[in-house]
Amino acid sequence: MSSVEWFYAKDGGQVGPVTTVKIRQLAAAGKLAQEDLVWREGMDQWQPARHVKGLFGSSPALGGTLSVRDSAELGPVVISTGGGAEAEEGEEEQPPRHVFDVFLDFARRRFTGRFVSSATALFAGCGHYTLYLAMLVLFALSVVLTIETHSATMILPGIAGVLILAVLQYTARRFCDALQRLNRAAPAAVSSTAFLDCYALLSMIAGVAWLLVMSFLAVETEEFGAKDFGWILQGVAGFAVFAFMAVVSLNPATLALRIDTDAGAGEEAIGVISFLVKVAVRLVPVAFGAGVVLGTFELLRALVLVFQSPEVFKTLESSLQAGRGGTVELAGAPATVAAAVIGLILAAALPFLSYVAFLCFHLFVEVIRALLTLGRR
Repeated sequence: MSSVEWFYAKDGGQVGPVTTVKIRQLAAAGKLAQEDLVWREGMDQWQPARHVKGLFGSSPALGGTLSVRDSAELGPVVISTGGGAEAEEGEEEQPPRHVFDVFLDFARRRFTGRFVSSATALFAGCGHYTLYLAMLVLFALSVVLTIETHSATMILPGIAGVLILAVLQYTARRFCDALQRLNRAAPAAVSSTAFLDCYALLSMIAGVAWLLVMSFLAVETEEFGAKDFGWILQGVAGFAVFAFMAVVSLNPATLALRIDTDAGAGEEAIGVISFLVKVAVRLVPVAFGAGVVLGTFELLRALVLVFQSPEVFKTLESSLQAGRGGTVELAGAPATVAAAVIGLILAAALPFLSYVAFLCFHLFVEVIRALLTLGRR
C-alpha cells in the first residue's frame, strides 16, 4: 500500500488524510467528483481531481502511486463555511465571505507545506552554524579576560562553556530530526479547521504587535548614549516565530493532523490539545535557530562592552586578588556574558527538552484515548 496521504475538499470542508487506495475507491464510488480539489505533500497547491493521472478512467493497479498531470497553474482552494457545493446558475448566491477568510485563503495559497519545510531547514541550519561563532566568541572572551586579569582560572569557564555548547549542538542536530519524525508518527484529528484558522489569525496579529512594540522600544531606549537597536532583532525574531506558527496552522498536513467531521467531543478536545503541542514541536527548529542567533548577538555585544569599559578588567582583577570572585556588572549592560551564555545553552538544549516533553505528552494522550475507548464499550 502506498504511503502517500491525500486530502480533498468536499461539502465545504477539508477531509483527510486518506491513502491512495481510499481516494481511488471514493472516485470509483462517485463520492469524489472530478472537480473536487485534492492535495498531497509535494504539490504546490490544490488541484481538481481530474488533473490527477490514474484517478478517473483508465488507471494503474489499485494502490499504485497517483501523479499530477502537467497543467496550467490553478487558483487556491476555497473551502466555504456555508456547506454544500457552489450555487448553480440562477440559484440564490451565497453571502459574501468574511475579509479574514479571504486573507487566510490568500496566506494558505502563498505559504504552503513546502514553505514550512524550507523555513524549518533554514532556521535549523542558522542555529547550527551560528553556534560555531558563539563558541569562538566565548573562547576569545575567556582568553582576553585571562590575559587582562593575569589569572589562568578565567579561561576555565570559557572552555567549559565551549564544551557544553559543542555537545548541545550535536544533540540539537539529532533531536530536531527525531522530533519531526515523532510528530509525523503521531496523527491527530479535529472536526473542522475553525480552531486552526482562528489560531493562525491570532498568531499573525501577535507577531505584528510584537514587532511594533520592539521597534518602539528600540527607538525610545538608549544604551550608553545611543539607541539600543538590539530590540529590533528581538522583534524580528519574535515576528518570525509567530508567523511560522500561523503558516503551520494553515497547513494541517504538515502536523499529521486530519479533518474528521465525525469526531466526538472527547476526540475534538484531544485533537485541539494535540494541535497546540504539534505546533510547538514544529516550532522547535525555528525557536532553536532564533534563540541561538539572539544569544550570539548578546554575547558579541557583551564582548564589545568589555573592551569599551577597561575598568571591568581592573575590578575583576581586584576581586580575584581579594578572593571574592563572583559576578562583575558590565557598566550597566542589559546582558552580561554569563546571561548570554545561559541563553545560548537554553536555546541549544531546546530540541532535547522538547523531545522529552513530547514523549511525556504523547504517553498522556494514549492513556486518555484508552479511557475513551473503554467508555464506548
